[in-house]
Amino acid sequence: MVLVPYSLVQDFRAPHNAPVGLVIRSKPGTDGKRLTVLEQGTKVTLAGKTVADDKNKVIPVVSQDAQDPEASWVQISAPKAGYVLYRVSGTSPYAYLVPCE
Repeated sequence: MVLVPYSLVQDFRAPHNAPVGLVIRSKPGTDGKRLTVLEQGTKVTLAGKTVADDKNKVIPVVSQDAQDPEASWVQISAPKAGYVLYRVSGTSPYAYLVPCE
């Protein structure tokens, strides 16, 4: 996986297709404690290293999902610190973080 800088707040949101919402977990993986659930459309702030030439962008902290090779866990710092599921493509029984349109 190639990590690219993302805007701290505006590039990601909870998905519109989430039946319950986006789950924030205490650690990467479905075995992490469920901390809270974000409503559809909620914007999050990514945790990670700030890009030197643009303080509004960050290289996110990403952990590969153990069961799904197309999914990763992304660390966020707000609205509540924790980890959320991110998938580039495919289908999943879980709600996951998606880029803003």
